[in-house]
Order: sequence, then C-alpha cells, then structure tokens
Amino acid sequence: NCSTAQCVEVAERIRSGIEESRFQDADDHLKITASFGITPYPGDSPTSLHDYVSRADKALYQAKNDGRNCVRAGDE
Repeated sequence: NCSTAQCVEVAERIRSGIEESRFQDADDHLKITASFGITPYPGDSPTSLHDYVSRADKALYQAKNDGRNCVRAGDE
C-alpha cells in the first residue's frame, strides 16, 4: 500500500545492500547482485492478482534486459 516511488526506494535499498555484501565460499570471495521488478498494490488498472504478478514479472525482465543489478517498476 505505497506509491511506485516508495516501492522503488525500498527495492533499491535491498538491491544496494545485496550488492555491498561480500560472501565467501571455500575458494573465493563472491559478489552477488540482484534485479527487482515491482508494481504497486493496489494500483488503478489491474483487476486480479495475476495482473499484478504479470506486471512485476515484465518489470523484472526489463531490469535484466537493462543490464541487471537494477530496479524497474511496472506500469500502474
């Protein structure tokens, strides 16, 4: 129950925290990044949960196509 800008801000904080973390396996240090696709709920247009999931999924694929390690918002 927040605006698109608020959703992006939260996802960006999570994404940044993941990027800044360093992980170590037995042989090496690992750098992990994450991409997020978000859409606000409730929004104006979608009429079902499937619509919201579909919009977030499309935004996630846009983030991956834009080079990964970023946040993209679906249409409201």
